[in-house]
Amino acid sequence: GHKNFDWNKIKGSAGNVAVFHGDNNPYVPLDESKDFAENLGSKLQSSQTGHLNELAGYVEFPELLGYIIARNNTIMV
Repeated sequence: GHKNFDWNKIKGSAGNVAVFHGDNNPYVPLDESKDFAENLGSKLQSSQTGHLNELAGYVEFPELLGYIIARNNTIMV
């Protein structure tokens, strides 16, 4: 499971990490997403949807786009 991940190696390789969780996700428990965010030193981003995939009707990701734009504006200022 993800408990065996090398969190420091992931953080060092990935740079900026964002963890998103669908509020009504039937596959990934909220606690698991919180655990990922905590281990990666990231704030958990919440999305008003189910599982973030096309099968659930989620074909666009406006929350991620907003996050990227906000990060870029912060970095560029």
